[in-house]
Amino acid sequence: MTNNQQKDEWKKEAEQLKKDLDNRQKIIKKREVKLSFGKKSSKNKPKSNSKSNAKDDHYFRQAINWNDIDKIDNI
Repeated sequence: MTNNQQKDEWKKEAEQLKKDLDNRQKIIKKREVKLSFGKKSSKNKPKSNSKSNAKDDHYFRQAINWNDIDKIDNI
């Protein structure tokens, strides 16, 4: 074979390979992963008692005379 014949043969083989690759079945592999987020834990949240907070609030308002300021704001 001469160089021209080899080049023609390689071109034909390259074209055939391209056709074969275009016609081949494409396989897509999926890897499904279940995502989960951490659950909200109640350990970090202290249970608040609104009555004790109201008592504390009242105590501290009296300690700094905050009640007088509230009366001025309401006017």
